[in-house]
Amino acid sequence: GQYVTGYATAESVEIVVGSDKKAVMTDELTQTVISKVDETNGEELPGALLQIIDPETEEVIHQWLSEKEPHMVEGLIEGKEYVLREDQAPLGYDIAESIRFTVGEDNEVVMVDNHLPDEKTTEDDNPDTGDGSMLRIIIAAAVMCTAGMCAAAAFRRREE
Repeated sequence: GQYVTGYATAESVEIVVGSDKKAVMTDELTQTVISKVDETNGEELPGALLQIIDPETEEVIHQWLSEKEPHMVEGLIEGKEYVLREDQAPLGYDIAESIRFTVGEDNEVVMVDNHLPDEKTTEDDNPDTGDGSMLRIIIAAAVMCTAGMCAAAAFRRREE
């Protein structure tokens, strides 16, 4: 049968000729849910600039900034393949690979973002931060306080 662009195919309805009952068919817009999640905890990841691309024309069909809730896209053509592309990743994350999906088969599309790798440092990369004299001062002060408290306790015992 024919369909209207952006609408899902309605279920077939059987009509009995000669009856006085009406048959109503309701077409609804296609609905595709897009989730952008963190690789480590699976939670929605806000701050990614996402695009749905028509792979035949490379045209951006829909674009949005991800939020803390999944994004609903309505009116994509049922049975058509699209590409979900991350144009900009949130701070601290790497751009994910694009995902191909077909409307009607894939009503939910999940894109996962990986954290950017931490920079590894070697012993040679560690800068010289001083000679540790501050640490020596703190240790000396702690020893002197402890000695002072012991002396005060001993002095009190002698007085008693």
